[in-house]
Amino acid sequence: MVGLSAAEGGARLLSFGFYLIAARALEPSDFGVVRYTITLSLVAFAGLQVIVKALMRELGGTRGDVERVREVLGTGVVVSVLVFFASGALVLLAAQLGITGSAQPVGLIVVLAGTACFQLYYAMGRGLGLVARPALTYVGASVCQLMAFGVLAAVFQPSVTATLWIYGATGAIPLVICETFKPILRHNQLRFTRDATRVLWIVSAPLIIGQVAYIVWNSADQIWVESALGTTQIGLYAAAKNLAQIFIVLPAGVNGALLPRMAELRAEGRMPDALTLLYKTTFILVGASSLIALFIIIFRVDLLELLYGAAYTPAASQLTALAVAMTIYAGHFTLTGSAIGLGRPGISTSTISLAAIVETLVLIFGHGSSATFAAWTYAGSIGVAFVASIAIMAYRDRHLRSLPGTGRL
Repeated sequence: MVGLSAAEGGARLLSFGFYLIAARALEPSDFGVVRYTITLSLVAFAGLQVIVKALMRELGGTRGDVERVREVLGTGVVVSVLVFFASGALVLLAAQLGITGSAQPVGLIVVLAGTACFQLYYAMGRGLGLVARPALTYVGASVCQLMAFGVLAAVFQPSVTATLWIYGATGAIPLVICETFKPILRHNQLRFTRDATRVLWIVSAPLIIGQVAYIVWNSADQIWVESALGTTQIGLYAAAKNLAQIFIVLPAGVNGALLPRMAELRAEGRMPDALTLLYKTTFILVGASSLIALFIIIFRVDLLELLYGAAYTPAASQLTALAVAMTIYAGHFTLTGSAIGLGRPGISTSTISLAAIVETLVLIFGHGSSATFAAWTYAGSIGVAFVASIAIMAYRDRHLRSLPGTGRL
């Protein structure tokens, strides 16, 4: 957990540097187009994100079984390629129909491809229980991204297109380097099997609705701001939301180790130990995130001016709401995301779906007309989801503790 959290923090700090340079090098409206394109690429990534979670869980439950690991990795690669092409086709269709708004279609595909390379390879490393490889993958991609854009910004006036190409293409660089010098995919006798496909489908199927719901929850506020208020306002809102991403560092790093660990403890029949670890970790992360939120809220105006410039200080009120939202999300993500490793993906699916429904209904039927309204809607919806997830876990606790081990997931 410590190793992955450190890598997560370092990589996100570097990625944050990329956004800072981009915000200063581009006009707020152009920065809004960049962020909106990246946001829609994450919507398109929904299917691949399900595979990411399934790979982590299944690899965590099959550690030590070399043949099974080869089957899962090989099957995961084949399925991922097929899903990527299907997602890309849907993106191009949406662009032709005018659904993607101000987002750049080619930029969407490039960012989608880079995200797929990075996320899938990162998940493989985490699922296998490795520390150095996922850390190098994440940090390496962020370093390449920051350096490439820094050079571009120093020599030329960056365009939206060039910014998106750098953002997307750099995601594949660590994969190429790792597979060149110390591969886990290349020359490893990977196999595509029907049984591994069946298992990945069993793991993935319950996650599909949850992933779609997460995408809706995490992007509906930005889509609403862009469509209702324009690219300049989404640029300001994106700056605040980018700063709020600091809250993802701890839960993402911890979950990268905790989810496969939950699967391992579940297979060994150690459910009481797993639940105790899960509850304690969730409590600690909420406490740590609250302290970070308090600091950001107090100094929100100064932080925005220092990092982005005076033009972005109107996003201060939005940043307050987003800091609250991400503190709550840290708890929800840890509690429900790691419960997937216990064989309980339904908790994450049902509660994040609730958040998506609440947020969408409020944005559509509410009477707000500002980005701050969207930010507080975002916060309130995840608050409802977190309360629901706590109630579900409390209700099922006794049953979960009595579950026997599975031997293998």
